Amino acid sequence: MKCRWSIRRSAVWLIPLLAVLVPACSDDPVAPGPEIRTDSIPDGILGPFVPGLVSGDGEFNQHGPLVTVNAELYLQGTDSLMCCVYMKAEETEPDWTTAEGEWDILLYQAPDGWKITGMCSASPACHMQYIDYDNDRDWLFCQYFIFQCEGDTEGPDVNNGTCLWVQVRCAEVEIQKK
Repeated sequence: MKCRWSIRRSAVWLIPLLAVLVPACSDDPVAPGPEIRTDSIPDGILGPFVPGLVSGDGEFNQHGPLVTVNAELYLQGTDSLMCCVYMKAEETEPDWTTAEGEWDILLYQAPDGWKITGMCSASPACHMQYIDYDNDRDWLFCQYFIFQCEGDTEGPDVNNGTCLWVQVRCAEVEIQKK
């Protein structure tokens, strides 16, 4: 027996419950439930996402920047799993160079005749913020995402070096025949 993701019970608890719920004998046929299965989300790293210049001269000049990253999984309709990715990098001293961008990416499309009924959490999302004190790639980890960020770089920053990569750590979706 395969339990749905939303049921987090031990097998010890399920066995006595099944004995109560399943009749010992019946002449009536039991209608089968809808077909349900899990499907994998393709592995990989999304990006690079390059935020556009909002203000300033485009160069952070070792003044931060303060980097904000967000990612959230959401369903679009009943058959598309999307990932919304956001990055903002703000210089911490004048001229306040700011780069910002948001992207919506299709992660998974259910096969024809199927709909998505579950994923790794009700609303997998992550919001992180840090000050980039160097020119190296920075790694940020949360439950459902891994971020690789570059705020300040050795060369020109905005529209050239400042960028974000995201790896989604939610590996499966539950789908059901419509």
